[in-house]
Amino acid sequence: MIWYKGVNRLTLKEMFGRLQLKRDGLSDALLWGFITVIIAFAFTMGFGLLYLYITKTDPSTFSNIPDLQQLFSISSLYILVTVQPFCEEFFFRGFLFEKILKKAGPILAIITTSVLFGISHLSYTYAYAAIIAVILGVLLSIVVYKTKNLYSAIFAHTLINITSLTLYFFGKSFWM
Repeated sequence: MIWYKGVNRLTLKEMFGRLQLKRDGLSDALLWGFITVIIAFAFTMGFGLLYLYITKTDPSTFSNIPDLQQLFSISSLYILVTVQPFCEEFFFRGFLFEKILKKAGPILAIITTSVLFGISHLSYTYAYAAIIAVILGVLLSIVVYKTKNLYSAIFAHTLINITSLTLYFFGKSFWM
């Protein structure tokens, strides 16, 4: 955010306005963020089943959490999945989306930021995670575009990450 403020030579109020970090309509933004979470999990489940059927891939390769567990404690993972969405949303749906939207319109802004968001998740080396990230990027971009509030995407992204991590640990303890 300091970089964004410095590069654009904005006041804090102007920066928050451009990034669509608005307190007005916050309850609606959070509601739409929650609805986005439900839609995202429905898409993830449906796509996951289709992906399994088509590729016959081992479902254990769907998650990067085992790799992250080698680097971080469980409490550190929860901190990571809570803080990381803020950074990603500021960049992808705040800074980048706003720039592309002004130059090329909403469709190209949604597609471009979503594909770049997916590519940024290729570092996990699992194609499934990148594909899901593109789908999630589309949903998060649409909710920001419709609500005109970045908090909707930040809330949805954070809730998705926390829920996914919790379900992973719950499933792991349940089946082992």
